[in-house]
Amino acid sequence: MKKTNYNTKSWFCLLSALTLLLVITVTGCKDDDKSPDPTLEIQKNTMSFLQTGGNDVIEITTNQNWSFNTPPAWLTLSETSGKKDATVTVTATENKDYAPREFTLIVTAGSLSGRVVVSQPGLDPVLSVNPKNIGFEVDGGTETVSVTSNVTWTPQLSDGADSWLTITVSEDKTGITITSAPNTTAEQREATLTLEGNQEKSDVVTIIQDGPANMTITALRALAANSKTDYTYVTGLVTSDNTGKNIGDNQMIIQDGTGNAITLQFTEEHNIAPGTQVDVLLNGGSRTTVNGLTTINNLKTANITSVPTATITVNPTVKTIAEILAGEAGDGLLVKIENVEFKDITQTYGNQPILWNGTEELPLAVAATATFREQKVAAKNGAIIGHITNAESWKLVLRNTEDTENMTNDRLYDKSRLKLSIVSYAFGNQGGKLPVDITIDTDITWTATVSAGAAWCTLQPATGSGSGSFIVTTEAYSGDNERTATVTVTAPDLDPVTLEIIQTPTAKREFVLSRWSNSNLGAKLPATEENMSGPDYKDTWGMYYQWGRNVGFPHSGAETTIAANESITAEQAQEMTEFITSNGDWLTNPGSESVWNDRAGSYPCPSGYRLPNQMDLLRIYPSSEDKGTFSNFQSVVIYERLEDRPGVPDRTLYVYEGNSKIYAIKKFETADAYILRFEMLGEVGKNLYLKITEILADENTVFDNATDAEALFAEATESEVRIFPAAGMLNMSDGATLLAPGAAAWYWLDKKMRCMYILNTTRINEAGAICGYATPLRCIME
Repeated sequence: MKKTNYNTKSWFCLLSALTLLLVITVTGCKDDDKSPDPTLEIQKNTMSFLQTGGNDVIEITTNQNWSFNTPPAWLTLSETSGKKDATVTVTATENKDYAPREFTLIVTAGSLSGRVVVSQPGLDPVLSVNPKNIGFEVDGGTETVSVTSNVTWTPQLSDGADSWLTITVSEDKTGITITSAPNTTAEQREATLTLEGNQEKSDVVTIIQDGPANMTITALRALAANSKTDYTYVTGLVTSDNTGKNIGDNQMIIQDGTGNAITLQFTEEHNIAPGTQVDVLLNGGSRTTVNGLTTINNLKTANITSVPTATITVNPTVKTIAEILAGEAGDGLLVKIENVEFKDITQTYGNQPILWNGTEELPLAVAATATFREQKVAAKNGAIIGHITNAESWKLVLRNTEDTENMTNDRLYDKSRLKLSIVSYAFGNQGGKLPVDITIDTDITWTATVSAGAAWCTLQPATGSGSGSFIVTTEAYSGDNERTATVTVTAPDLDPVTLEIIQTPTAKREFVLSRWSNSNLGAKLPATEENMSGPDYKDTWGMYYQWGRNVGFPHSGAETTIAANESITAEQAQEMTEFITSNGDWLTNPGSESVWNDRAGSYPCPSGYRLPNQMDLLRIYPSSEDKGTFSNFQSVVIYERLEDRPGVPDRTLYVYEGNSKIYAIKKFETADAYILRFEMLGEVGKNLYLKITEILADENTVFDNATDAEALFAEATESEVRIFPAAGMLNMSDGATLLAPGAAAWYWLDKKMRCMYILNTTRINEAGAICGYATPLRCIME
């Protein structure tokens, strides 16, 4: 095997050479490979953005690698790290907050670093309204304000304003709707609407609403009837005193300083004392007349404001009776009448006594509720105070008896007077007796005499002293012409008084029924048996009237209705075409009227006719329910007053058939007797009617059974007939429903709530009914 021998000397030489070479190489590199120093330059060290945001750049110059610290979310960098030179875009988002924001960007390059302070402002807070002033008229309304805002806000009304203002904020918060209620106070009112926002921002809207207009008493009196007085007020001094209750607890009379007065009527009682100056809001009121006083009615006591210090002074206006009677003092005026006295000092105030000055006379108006009604009138002469009213005639309304406290002088016009209870009377040809009362306030002797040539008229007694009476007796008369006599009563130093006596000759008697119309008021057909049996029997029913209203409605019902309310006056109702629905009286503020004419002012009947009164009805009708019941069998004689005259009432004989007929002799056993037959005919529920037949009789006429009575009608050569359809009545609650047609009837009388009543075949009598119902009318000749 071949063996290689290595030369030791050669390896040593090679090692030495390599070592030398290494030393040379290392020694030569030290100066040539030295690194440069790091550099970093930033073009700006601050950066500002608008609130809306934007872009900006940072120029970086470096020989190093670089990087930025982590920015907040509202800042973004186009590059967050790099090598050597670079341009970095910085982007800021919109600052939607109100606080400014700031951040320091730090760029690091090797051992070096640089800073850029970045800033951005916040929002500028805004809150404003437009317009800043709003005005409302007195009757209210709606206005809108616009809102400009970048802050959160809350609306707030000033204290108490929410009682008359309502606000509504739009969904986008850019507007507010303001609604004002009508101003029911007595003056202008003001409020503020404040918008309170954050960032200490706020704005205010000032709101003013007009107050009601001031109306003078003169202007109120000049208003037309039923004129409304909403959104007005009146100022005056209270001159009435309702504690005396001679006016209503709810009435007040006020006066200005120039002699004008107006009456205010409230819906409830008030307690305002006389001498108080008041401002009264007249919302809801209307101009009317109540008991002769010009009145604003339907007012609320809550709308009375008492003025702490009165600026109006009122003293009673001095007037004479002559001036008052001439209309020179307006109604409601507080007057003072001097040198007067009561004509009859035996009377109480409730007798409606008469004031006089020896020549002119002025009656007092004293209510049934007056606290002094039962007191005797002031006995002396002097000055009296009171309010003037024009209820049918001029009268004086006392407040209380203090109004007579200055009547302390001796009487000036005092003179005893004779007074007779009746001043004229007509006797029939049969003659008769007439009691006459004499009133005198002394025990002086009086004498009564009959005019010459009137021996047919005698007096008993013919003389006396003080108050007393005598009887006038007349003989029967068979002459052809009317004869007269004068009874004169005299007393020493007194004015004589007279009584006129008339006696009529024998004349052809008239039927009592002849004065009654043969048709219901407004009927298309007269009420005859032929028409009642025909197909058009409903045309005999006529129009239907609520008591005290001259407005008729057909049996088919009213076309329009209106609910009863306090604004409807009796005068207004005569012109209205609506049926006034109610649960009672259609007039919610009824006065003291007791007959139709007092409420309506007239009758709805044609000229020469009127509505029948209770005595008119009694002359042709049974006097009570039991006397008008058809099922009776007995005969009876009763007293009935058929004439409005003194003396013993007339008598009536009733005889019953027991089914559907009643017979009656009115004025039984007198020369003026007449016989009535009452029959219920037709079909119940359809054309039922009452037939009344009259024949004449005398003092010798008598019967005690239906057969004999019927025989008299068969023998009579003359008769009078009136037919009354059972036409029902319109329901007061709706004015449309006809109650009991063909089964019952109600015919209004002149007297309030009284009527002629027919109940199918059961009975006929006078009855009561509520004023709100509408019934047919049958008129009678004057």
